[in-house]
Amino acid sequence: MGNVIRRGCIYTKYGAISKYGEKIEIPKNCIAIPGFIDIHTHGGYNIDTMDGSLDGIKKWSYEILKEGTTSFYPTTVTERTDNIIKALRNIEEYIKKNNTIGAEVLGVHLEGPFLNEKFNGAQDIKYLKNPSIEQFKNFEENSDDIKIVTYAIENDKDLRFTKYLKQKGIISSIGHSNANFKEIEEALSIRDLNITHFYNACSGYHHRTPGIVNAGLYFDNIMIELIADGIHVDRSVIRETVKLKGVNKIILITDSMRAKGLDDGVYKLGPLDVIKKGNSARLKNGNLGGSILSMNEAFKNIIEYTNCSLEEAVLMTSTNASIRMKINNKKGSLDLGKDADIVILDENLNVLKTYCKGILCYEK
Repeated sequence: MGNVIRRGCIYTKYGAISKYGEKIEIPKNCIAIPGFIDIHTHGGYNIDTMDGSLDGIKKWSYEILKEGTTSFYPTTVTERTDNIIKALRNIEEYIKKNNTIGAEVLGVHLEGPFLNEKFNGAQDIKYLKNPSIEQFKNFEENSDDIKIVTYAIENDKDLRFTKYLKQKGIISSIGHSNANFKEIEEALSIRDLNITHFYNACSGYHHRTPGIVNAGLYFDNIMIELIADGIHVDRSVIRETVKLKGVNKIILITDSMRAKGLDDGVYKLGPLDVIKKGNSARLKNGNLGGSILSMNEAFKNIIEYTNCSLEEAVLMTSTNASIRMKINNKKGSLDLGKDADIVILDENLNVLKTYCKGILCYEK
């Protein structure tokens, strides 16, 4: 069927795309694309994963429909263990009891506490720990929904933690890390990897001491997250990255925090104060503290910055994430049998309507 439909209609039946059934019309000069999938988002609209609130997650799942997001992975931050467990339990309960109308929560992205203090970014340094199977089992006892873990792989001695995550079917993502090229190459001999918010909070590109950026651009079995807001990564570097890495190996994320959709002011990201001013969110020391980016903005930006096609933008905002997260049997395309998670965009690529499993959940 294709992932960008420019005219006609799409049929849905029992929540899936079908050859016949309920009709979703595509208005003139509009397009239909698969719903966006955000695998790294801390919050927005005055909601944060770490709030541990069922009502908060429910409100969040409705608010992001206006962005065209139909699936997401609430993301934690480094905090006290009991606060992380509270957030994990809350998401698990939501998935079991409330995951109905609205954007679908597909699991948890655990960012921290297994990070390197040199690149702590907007993570509270006093709660950082080395990767620990024992500590992680404590998290697992309170959640069956951890799907991806960001950690500093250089602190994973003998790669025991990496091997454990592979055994459990959980994605390893390098982030807030000072890993070098050889350490990443060794880990890749065990399993494929992700890199969390590529370029940000990690060892960079260097011609004598190659780091995470070198490895991310070089290895085909690394998938990279990219924040396409023009703030976390300059738009010229985004253009270069798409050219070097290719559209099949990039997943656009928001890394958004509570202040998204709100007025300028001071807001919490976990335990830390973040100042939202204009289009950026920063700690008092100037470090970036997540973003206020929406997925539809990321979609428009990647087209503007790189001159990629609509189809290529869909790969980076939906399809690649579905493949990496092993949900492409249901999400990430407009193929027959897939969930009818559909976004209708106008001629300026603004979101007009968002359907979740064939149900109209948002209309501008």
